[in-house]
Amino acid sequence: MSSPSLPSVIFCDFNGTITNRDMLAALVGSYGHREFLRRISDARSHGLLSLRERIAAEARVITCTLDEADARLTSLVEFDTTFISFYRQRIREAVSLTIVSSGIEELIVRALDRHGIRRVPLFANGVEPRPDGWRVLFRDSTPEGNAKRPYVEAAQRNGYRVVAIGDDESDFAMALLADVRFAKRASPLHRFLEARDVSHHAFNTFDDVSEQLAEQGLLAR
Repeated sequence: MSSPSLPSVIFCDFNGTITNRDMLAALVGSYGHREFLRRISDARSHGLLSLRERIAAEARVITCTLDEADARLTSLVEFDTTFISFYRQRIREAVSLTIVSSGIEELIVRALDRHGIRRVPLFANGVEPRPDGWRVLFRDSTPEGNAKRPYVEAAQRNGYRVVAIGDDESDFAMALLADVRFAKRASPLHRFLEARDVSHHAFNTFDDVSEQLAEQGLLAR
């Protein structure tokens, strides 16, 4: 199959996409705040909290250091190791791969570094760890805290074909605008796209993503 007429860029979520669960929520739950998480989730499902407000609320109940949080997360959250080969292949092909996340940059960088991934561009929220509760340093003033749609819009304005990979609500707008969509199988994003009959590829691991990209000639070689 011939290469696409436009060069491609990939925007990929982190929490729940490269990992098996959201790191911030896992950390909050590990400190015994499960009832708090349930109330936050209920408030989100009823439209009473924005994503930004949920993230800020979850962060405020965390009082440990970044080192302590990272050490705890290594046993709480699984990293999809197939992302490592996916990342290396994109580097070899000189295809732009960027991680865009509503999560905490400092925690994501540590998780990536543990798996030898140090050169991938990352846009996520910062954090100020405080003993009276973490404060999130959001990238923008949107209800998402780090809106992903503008990244796609900017790439498309510059003539790129956008591949979006995600799993959750924070990826909805990015996926709808993208040219090619990958949704973690059985995830909220997968259900969202199916309900709207929007074309997409469901995947379990990044081996599945690589296979689909190769089969469909979505990336220049």
